[in-house]
Amino acid sequence: MREKYIKFVLYLIVIILANLVALDNFFKIDLTKTKMYSLSPKSIEVVSQLREPLTIKCFFSKDLPPPYNTIKRYLKDILQEYSEYSNNFFNYEFLNADESSVKKMASEYGIRPIQVQVIQKDELKYKSVYMGLVLIHGDAIEKIPVITTTNRLEYLLTTSIEKLITKVSYLLGLKGFINIDFYFSQDLKKIAPYIGLNDLNTIDIKIKQLIDKLNKKYYNKLKLNLIDLKINADNIEKLSNQGIQILKWPENKKLNLQAGAGGIGLILRYGNEEIPVVVLRVVNIPIIGTQYLLTSIEDLKDLIETGIQSLLHLNQTIGYLTDHKTVSLYSSPFSRSQGANNFRVLLNEGYEIKEISLDKGIPTTLKSLIIAGPKEKFSDYELYEIDQALMHGTNLIIFLDKYTELPNNPQMLTKNKTNLEKLLKSYGIDIIDGIVMDKNCFKQRMDKQQGGGEVSIYYAPIIKQKNINNSVKYMQNIKGLVMLKNSPLEILKQDKNNTDIKYTLLFTSSKESWIEKNPVNLNPLFIRPPSNSRLKKYPLAYVIEGKFKSYFKDKKIPVKKEKTKTQDTSNKSNNKKTLKELEAKQSKLDSGYGKIFVIGTSDIITDAVIDEQGDSPNSIFVMNIIDVMNDKIDRALLRSKIEEFNPLYEVDENTKMFIKLFNIIGLPILTIITGFIITAYRKSKKMKIQRMFS
Repeated sequence: MREKYIKFVLYLIVIILANLVALDNFFKIDLTKTKMYSLSPKSIEVVSQLREPLTIKCFFSKDLPPPYNTIKRYLKDILQEYSEYSNNFFNYEFLNADESSVKKMASEYGIRPIQVQVIQKDELKYKSVYMGLVLIHGDAIEKIPVITTTNRLEYLLTTSIEKLITKVSYLLGLKGFINIDFYFSQDLKKIAPYIGLNDLNTIDIKIKQLIDKLNKKYYNKLKLNLIDLKINADNIEKLSNQGIQILKWPENKKLNLQAGAGGIGLILRYGNEEIPVVVLRVVNIPIIGTQYLLTSIEDLKDLIETGIQSLLHLNQTIGYLTDHKTVSLYSSPFSRSQGANNFRVLLNEGYEIKEISLDKGIPTTLKSLIIAGPKEKFSDYELYEIDQALMHGTNLIIFLDKYTELPNNPQMLTKNKTNLEKLLKSYGIDIIDGIVMDKNCFKQRMDKQQGGGEVSIYYAPIIKQKNINNSVKYMQNIKGLVMLKNSPLEILKQDKNNTDIKYTLLFTSSKESWIEKNPVNLNPLFIRPPSNSRLKKYPLAYVIEGKFKSYFKDKKIPVKKEKTKTQDTSNKSNNKKTLKELEAKQSKLDSGYGKIFVIGTSDIITDAVIDEQGDSPNSIFVMNIIDVMNDKIDRALLRSKIEEFNPLYEVDENTKMFIKLFNIIGLPILTIITGFIITAYRKSKKMKIQRMFS
């Protein structure tokens, strides 16, 4: 008996010691389908790029109430995993934020206490606690000020680490140089005074000074190549297609000018990739004539840095079109229309947002451009700018409303004409006239005063998993979506057999859908589903990728109707009188490789649909699209790990009835049969034993 107690105590000690050892030397097996509790390949790749120490300071209060007390344990486990793949450059520490000195440190880093609910002595109270962290890498700092859930924690950590190390470690580990080729014909200095561009005389010197300054920031990884450009008949077409602005002028005896030609442009190169940077823009304006706009050194600095980010696939800059009455990135309580403030906050977690005005042009260094819900027509010249951006490799993310609300009656929709449809049709896709209504839709509960019950919001279709293309990697964990005022899409017949372009359908409405056309009344009381013969599925979102033909391939470059605000007018008359015969060959690409995302609604990026935390399926879907269009599919897969919306698979009515009857009748019958079998077996066994001893 004594030996049993000794063994029990020894076993208990072994178990306790094993748990103590496991605290610092943990091991786990992740059996979840998406490996939710293991580091993703993206996280491992990012942390393994560290070349200098990265320190994480975690500020947590000591006695956290449930359910927050498990967050610290989870965070410690995941930080330990990061440490294992970091080449010993990853350090972390947990600081007791209840101490006054630690509170002061947290405040200096921008970590503030938050209020959480706690039950003490059967009373509900609020307690001020710290739950946040900062990441320090050299002089750069990123922070996650509030951690109230383990959802998206790995995503936030990885994107924060990526922001830090791409500024330092990635550049230090870069093989070779980032080449900056500045093409400039010295002959352009001769005509500079006559076209109002005196800064051309010193542009090469200023470019050199700019790159010298940037090299301090980029660890001398930038190599400037000043190329004295000579223009001839053999290279003029090639140079123009590379984004080099070509100017030609005849002999002018009054100005003592000989006939000549020159070019100016800048190209960023690394490996096999290159990105052009526009240094001189030539714009044709009616009445005013041809205008020459030289990009300022300050703007060139931004363009070069944006281009480097795109070239190296680092934390990229996303363009967001702000004119033409697009969806505002800032929500206002005084505005009737919904803003996209939450969308902007989520974008800022992994990207820098550059607000784009077509009046100033679209930088060729952008990896992607978002056009969300424009309400004004695009001129032909503006369409040309968008078209050429795509030809230069800027991916287009288009949330386009086929209909828009009437100012005095938001429940009535009227057609929204933007002219963007012309571009999309030339790329092989069209937005069909109408708004998709679906019997499988969001149901709104009514107040008792209004009679109670539910009202079907037909213009808010619920997209179920069976209508989502889960064969696409970044859509695999999207189990359901809610759309809003969607117009359907169509791949044009002449482009279906185009092998240069790949069309990927992301999801459709249900087979119980129909279309309402102009005018569209959104009042649920006035919407009646049609007969079943009119019901069918409609494609709602596409990603198109491949080599596109320019809409302006066989067309002349349009003139710019609006007067350019940045134009220096001091030499306008002088330009006309002196060098009116100056010929400027505007750069135009007839084709280019790129990607386009198209969906017939902009409501899905507004605060009415996108949640602040980014946890909803709609938020994950939209942000996954942004990542994919910026060649960050690994980041999209990382985000999808935390998708927790897992509805049951739907079955047809016959299957439901079979399962129901089986549970009601079948299981009792099986139980009875099993009882008879066991009873018969026991009887047989009993009789066998009796025969053995009789």
